[in-house]
Amino acid sequence: MSHFPPPDSERWRGMRRRVFWRMGVLIGLILLISVCAGTFLFLLFATYQGWIEPELWRPTMPQSPNSPIFPGPMPRTRNFFPWFGICWPIGIILFIIGIVRLVRRIALPIGDLIVAAGQVQAGDYSVRVAERGPREVRDLSRAFNAMTTRLQANTEQRRAMLADISHELRTPLAVIQGNVEGLLDGIYARDDAHLQPILDETKVMSRLIEDLRTLALTEAGTLVLQCEPTDLAALAADVVSSFRPQADRLGIRLILDEKTSESFKPSQVSYMANVDAVRIREVITNLVSNALRYTPGGGTVTVSTHRIDDEIMLRVQDTGRGIAPELLTHVFDRFTKSRDSMGSGLGLAIAKQLVEAHGGRIYAESVVGVGTTVGFGLGAG
Repeated sequence: MSHFPPPDSERWRGMRRRVFWRMGVLIGLILLISVCAGTFLFLLFATYQGWIEPELWRPTMPQSPNSPIFPGPMPRTRNFFPWFGICWPIGIILFIIGIVRLVRRIALPIGDLIVAAGQVQAGDYSVRVAERGPREVRDLSRAFNAMTTRLQANTEQRRAMLADISHELRTPLAVIQGNVEGLLDGIYARDDAHLQPILDETKVMSRLIEDLRTLALTEAGTLVLQCEPTDLAALAADVVSSFRPQADRLGIRLILDEKTSESFKPSQVSYMANVDAVRIREVITNLVSNALRYTPGGGTVTVSTHRIDDEIMLRVQDTGRGIAPELLTHVFDRFTKSRDSMGSGLGLAIAKQLVEAHGGRIYAESVVGVGTTVGFGLGAG
């Protein structure tokens, strides 16, 4: 459940204060000019009705017959009322024009936002608003456009994910259903040879459901990490040892390598990091499994651990066929996989979420026909 205001909303708080201040000044000026205009119109009306003597509009200097400088009656001052009566309405009109333009400059973009918000409420996430008006209103419009863009992308991803999940579940379910029907109808013998495919497909479904659960927890930020000091180099070595028999069977050289930056001497290097060892092992396992899957016999898969300043980098490099550039940009998206892939397309998406949940970063580089490198970095600790 989100809270308002969010913890990182200091910039928006300041913007809100500026908007309120400007609106307060604007309203105050409107009230002031309204009072002045009302008073002036009342005086005109009162003079016209005879409630106020016209002489009041033509003030005179007090007479000082004993003054040594101006003996006798003081001359009457010049009547400024005609000029005052002409300039005052002109000033009022110009001020009102300025106020109207200012209000229009603020009100029109806000009106656009109100209309667009109604469209979003109706389910149209493709709506965008023009970024115009004062700086605060432009920032608000920019934030609204970013929000609708993200909502639209999330909606499209959700629809695509539902389609991909149904596609991934259709195959194992079809195999299970076909085999069970054959067993019940007596077409297949009820032996291990026909029961084993059913068990295998249930394992596929179980793994897919567990992957979806892990992905949902990481994306929602509710995945509980049991972090403790862990030697990432030792963890990588353990994963490599578990894959050694599979690599030997496929005829692939699986190499473990450790490197350090020039600022560290080998005897001083530490690969300790405060991580959830089970989850990071899952990431490394996924990367090594993918590398072995797409590397032909006679190829090489190298797992290396690097210490660069305060960051520990773990990299899995293969000499496989590589990834096409148009697919590489989406390699960490859900259900992204090649045409001949037998996986679910969730492995790298889960790896990305798990690494980022630890505050790290993950990347992928590939050259078609040369190989692929997938690595991630975590803060040393």
